[in-house]
Amino acid sequence: MDISQGELSHIWEVTGEGIYFLKGEMGYGAVDYGPLIDHSASNVTDNKTIHLYFTKPGQHQVRLRNTFAKQVSYTYEETVNGVKAKNTVYGKEENGVFVVDTTFMIDVYDPILVPMAKVYLDPECTQEVETGINEDGSNKQVTIEYGDKLYFKDASYDRPNVWNWTCKQTGATAEGENAALEFKKMSDAATPLNVTLKIQREAVPNNKYIPTAVAQDIILPLDIIVTPSTKPLSYDIKQLNQTTIQILLGNAEFVPAKVAEETIEKLHLRYVNDYKNMSLIEGTVDISSIAVDTKNSSILNITLAENIYNTDRLFFYCDMLENITIDGRGLEIAEPVEPNVVTTYAEYFNEDFEDMATKDDWYMVPGTGVVTDVACEYQFGANNPDKTGLNVSDKCFYVNASTNDLGGKKITDALLSKEFNGGTSTYTFRYKYKVTSGAASGLTTFFVLLDKGTQDKTWTGVQNWETINNTSLVWKQIQYTVKGLSELENLRMSLRFNAFNGEVYFDDFYFGNEEVRPRN
Repeated sequence: MDISQGELSHIWEVTGEGIYFLKGEMGYGAVDYGPLIDHSASNVTDNKTIHLYFTKPGQHQVRLRNTFAKQVSYTYEETVNGVKAKNTVYGKEENGVFVVDTTFMIDVYDPILVPMAKVYLDPECTQEVETGINEDGSNKQVTIEYGDKLYFKDASYDRPNVWNWTCKQTGATAEGENAALEFKKMSDAATPLNVTLKIQREAVPNNKYIPTAVAQDIILPLDIIVTPSTKPLSYDIKQLNQTTIQILLGNAEFVPAKVAEETIEKLHLRYVNDYKNMSLIEGTVDISSIAVDTKNSSILNITLAENIYNTDRLFFYCDMLENITIDGRGLEIAEPVEPNVVTTYAEYFNEDFEDMATKDDWYMVPGTGVVTDVACEYQFGANNPDKTGLNVSDKCFYVNASTNDLGGKKITDALLSKEFNGGTSTYTFRYKYKVTSGAASGLTTFFVLLDKGTQDKTWTGVQNWETINNTSLVWKQIQYTVKGLSELENLRMSLRFNAFNGEVYFDDFYFGNEEVRPRN
């Protein structure tokens, strides 16, 4: 509706396909607007009030042009990046009249999504694979080698914002508008592999104008044939746990029956361990059994007769294992000069506060998690006030901790670490602290997601508490284990000072997954 007054002329104009003026009586709840389309109006009308009918999704332009004998203006309010602002528009003089010409952008969404996709052989998406249905009703086909990838780009109708790609036969999954899936399962024309695309339009935070749409899925009309690889046999060797290592073939599968025939004497594993400058230990590890993984035939599980430790440097080699893969290839690994087994060892931070190069990895925030709110005094690389007993290092981290009053709320300070990515392992966390003054309650450790604040427990589900008091005038060391519940990125350690007012020093923060081989 145009509510302008005193105009000399007035025109509504629409552009593009799929947008029409309506006329006539529109009953409540009507769903068929076709009979009401005003074909005489074309794309222009001088009606004061208009009703528009959109038959195609996308962005449409609606233009309102008024002319006036005198200068006019109007003020409107808009919100940009969450900030409201007022703007004033003035008429533009043209040929002796003042023109107010406004174009409205209307974004139309279809409530029904239609999933579609394009498939490519290369990550640059230049070699497109033809998809679709043949005249005989069969799917188009593509042939790739074992371990190769196909690359997918969404081409769905009307803007989903959630995408899930799945090959049910292999268990491979991916998310996102564009995705890559690796195919590690042999297939032929009788039993091809297929990929399913599931799309959805979920609500967008802080944008109520984008409507949701229910999930829709499609099995892409493409049969994927996987043949034996012609590339050299590729593999990785990794530690699964303290009694198991695995050989993971990258472009082939093991034959379980052939593995059973091989003798364990052909497999060899030795270790060297001098972790953190401990006394050197080295030796060999006996192997008790080998078997192809029951869920993934590209994995060979090797069970050990004794424990290994993820701080070991492990050297695995084997004599020729003839015809061990489904395509008839053998596997031989020469004795390596360097360790060739990837262990589960992970060290996310190991900070002694001696090197100023890591200064930006550590900082203080109040309980709000807003860095700019911090009020307490702290210093990276402060002098150690007591170089005796448990801690004789030169430097440490000093905090004059306080309980800040921000906006009428008591906010407890917290020490945050650098970011890291956490998994489902069990980790070791330890640190040293020394209190020199001030009443105390305790220190609480969280491992938090960056967007969840300083007390989030999403990753571990727990918090760890250490009571401190005025008697803690000597260096103390705290150590406990942390169990990650899932694979998460962008985590930080958050060490909170609970109602603590006073000085405290920290040193030797360590967080990682370490298994220390015992010394006799």
